Amino acid sequence: LKKLPWVIRQVPLSEILLIKSPLRYLQKNHCKNLSYIRNRNTRDEVLNDMQKPVITKIVSFMNDDTRRAGIITTPCGSGKTIMTIKAMTTTRIRKCVICCPTNPIQKQWEEKIISNGTFLKDDIHIIGNEGTTDEIRISEIFDKDVYCIITTYRSSHLLLDKMGEIQLLVLDEAHHMVGIVSTTDDKGEGITRKLMKYATENRIKRLSLTYTPRYIFD
Repeated sequence: LKKLPWVIRQVPLSEILLIKSPLRYLQKNHCKNLSYIRNRNTRDEVLNDMQKPVITKIVSFMNDDTRRAGIITTPCGSGKTIMTIKAMTTTRIRKCVICCPTNPIQKQWEEKIISNGTFLKDDIHIIGNEGTTDEIRISEIFDKDVYCIITTYRSSHLLLDKMGEIQLLVLDEAHHMVGIVSTTDDKGEGITRKLMKYATENRIKRLSLTYTPRYIFD
C-alpha cells in the first residue's frame, strides 16, 4: 500500500457495513482527544492556561468605566462562570446581580462564589422559587453595602427599578435575553427583554455569557 498513490473516492452506501452495536462505539471516549479530561489535575491545568487571557480581558472590561456591555463567547465546559467569578474577585465587585435561566444554575453560581471567596454566604441572596420573591425584602437587600443577588430570568422583573447602584449585571446563558417585549408588567413572553431594555437605558455595566449568541435587531 505504501507504494500506491492515494486517491479520493466517494464510497457508495452499499459498501458501508452497518454496525451491530453502535451505542457501544458512541460511548467509547477517544483517548487522544479526551485523555486530559480523564485526569482532573491535567484538565484543570489545561483550562487554567486557556482561562488566564480571558480573565485578564474581563478584568480590563470591569475596570473600564467607559465600557458598559461585554460578552464572553466560549464553548460549554470552558469555565465561563469561574472566569467571571475570578475577575469579580480581582476587581473587588461588591454589588452585583447575576441572572440565570434555572434554579440549579443559581445553586452552581452560589457554590462557586462561596468556594472562591468572592462573597460571604450571608451576602449572597437568591431571588425566585428557591429564595425570596418579597419586594420589600428585595429592596432591603439593595440598601446593603455588600450584596450578590442571584436571580432567575423569570423572577428578574422583581429587580427592575432597584438596580441603579449595582456595579455589575451578569447575564448567564444570555441567549435567553431575546424575545418579544412583554405586554404585561411582570409576566409573559419577553420579560427578559424588558430587563435588557432597563439595563441599557440606565447604562448598567453588563456582562453576557453564552456559547450561542443571539442578536436583537430593531
